[in-house]
Formats: sequence, C-alpha cells, structure tokens
Amino acid sequence: MIGWRARGAVSKYGNKPRRCPAGHFHQSGLEAGRCAELQALQNAGLIRDLEQQPRFRLDVNEVHVCDYIADFRYHDVQEGAVVVEDAKGVATDVYKIKKRLVLALHGVEVVEVRRVRGVR
Repeated sequence: MIGWRARGAVSKYGNKPRRCPAGHFHQSGLEAGRCAELQALQNAGLIRDLEQQPRFRLDVNEVHVCDYIADFRYHDVQEGAVVVEDAKGVATDVYKIKKRLVLALHGVEVVEVRRVRGVR
C-alpha cells in the first residue's frame, strides 16, 4: 500500500513532513526548523540533552487515558531547568487537554513555539 501522502492527499492543517539538517523526521517545517535551531544551541553549549519526541503517560486514578508526545525536551544550561517544547501551528482541543494533563499529572509546563506571520 502506498502512503496517503504519496497519493497527493493534503494534511488537514497544511503541514508537510520535513527532515531537519540533522536528518530527523518531523511532522512540519516549523518543527524541523526548530530542531535545527535547538541543534545549533546545543552545539554552542547553551542547551544539553536534546531529546526528540519525549513521551508522557497520562494516567488518571491508575487508568491509562492516553500518551502525550512532545516535540522536544532539553536542559537549558543558563536557566538550569528542563524545557519541554511543542512546535504548534494550530492548537487543537485535544492538544489543549493533553497539555493541561501534562501540567496536572507531571508538573511540566509545555512551551509552545509558534511561527511568526510572514516568516518562514
């Protein structure tokens, strides 16, 4: 079977899968661009332990509800803190719920990275 993108289908939100210069596969150009930025920051020593697609289990009252997969997790050297990021073009209702569950269950505030209008 040929993948649905190979048949010319268009993504609901217009995102196009891309590879960053490091060769990682990403769901959008925004995400791939952010990965390249983070790789440069890591090479400069400003961040460390860059991780692609960290997974958070979202269990409520010992029941597994779902997982949340962020785009990036890294340690900000200057701030001395771990940062979890999600590159977002469109914040869906499902994403908003998962973001709040990650905060409530894991104490992690997800930082949203957005594209500035007119800038690619």
